[in-house]
Amino acid sequence: MNDVQAKDFYEIRLASTITNNDVLVLVSLYQPIIGHVSLSLFLTFWTFHQTNEVEPSSHEQLFARMDINLSAFNLARQRLEAVGLIRTYMNKRRDFNYYTYVLYAPLTAYEFFNDPLFSGLLIKTTGITEARKLTHLFKADDEVSSDNKEVSASFAEIYRPDFNDSAFNLHLDNFASSRKVYNVTQVFNKEAFYEALLTFGHLEQGALSENEVYEIGQLATLYGLSEETIAKNVLSAYTPGIEIGTRVDMVKLRRLLSEEVKYSFTGKKSKKKGEYIHSDAETAKMINMMEAMPPIDFLLLLQEGRALALSDQRLIEDLSIKFALNNGVINALIFAVLNLKEGQLPYNYVTKIAASLGRNKIETALDATNFMRDTARGIKTATTGSAKPKAKAKAAPTEEDVSDEEIEKLIKELKNI
Repeated sequence: MNDVQAKDFYEIRLASTITNNDVLVLVSLYQPIIGHVSLSLFLTFWTFHQTNEVEPSSHEQLFARMDINLSAFNLARQRLEAVGLIRTYMNKRRDFNYYTYVLYAPLTAYEFFNDPLFSGLLIKTTGITEARKLTHLFKADDEVSSDNKEVSASFAEIYRPDFNDSAFNLHLDNFASSRKVYNVTQVFNKEAFYEALLTFGHLEQGALSENEVYEIGQLATLYGLSEETIAKNVLSAYTPGIEIGTRVDMVKLRRLLSEEVKYSFTGKKSKKKGEYIHSDAETAKMINMMEAMPPIDFLLLLQEGRALALSDQRLIEDLSIKFALNNGVINALIFAVLNLKEGQLPYNYVTKIAASLGRNKIETALDATNFMRDTARGIKTATTGSAKPKAKAKAAPTEEDVSDEEIEKLIKELKNI
């Protein structure tokens, strides 16, 4: 990465045409991932090119027109580079650097939703419910009923082309740009992956297609797993003897990788460092333990090393992936509910409180504990809906709603932590 200075100059180039539909994809799908400043920077660059503002210009002028500072620009640019929307080139001069920003088209909506890295980031950022809603923005109309008979004219019926005509033998120089999408750089070492395949399964490099390896690389980047771990799971999802490009069952592979994450939880949803308390008090020790330990290890500790139930493992995974809570917040939530519910972790109960923690952007164990202790309204918001309750069969003990009395009991318990 390279940080631009205000005195540096730049020019803009287009590697691909950008259509109105591309703008819709950028605003709806990319913006939750890259942020509104990065989106604004990309659209500003594109507008400059569309309006022929292609002469070299200083970054200082750009900052003034966009009303952003140097730090915000560098972060926005790097995010655009990370998702493949911009490639940056630098030419070092005597007194300044000269940058060339090359703009690439975004993935189509179809490509975006089929890409495990981008779709995973969208789900992490917006939540699974909102992400599913976004897929409907790009859904074509249903096909015409088979009861209707097509009466469309064919090309040959109307134009009757005579290919002996000299016009069909003339050549046009095609200067129109093709659609170019720049693939995101994967944190995935193909050589190490191929070596692991050979070591663990005697599988040669040519056994997999480029598309399969690319998607495997995206999954490795998404799950944050090593090439060796990925290779072992690919071998488990591999079927020899069938057509190249279909030998890896991607559905099975995703399930296997999900299991890997579940059993070796690393808390990758937030890189924010925990907020530690410098005190010898028992409360401080507990809060610091929540910040330091992965939730799987923390829960094992609380139940004195006894094996975890599969439902508890899935709950922890959902708190991380679906609700995007970090380790400290997850541990604080688990600790509070275990104390309140006499050693149980009812899924609906926990996730409803998790939704409230997420909406309030709680990011540390201390803040989570204080929030649950002091803000009964915040928990009520997450656990009571505005819609009228529907009649239903008696719920299982693990699927119960949170009553006002239980909220008060939770707060009372937390005051004793």
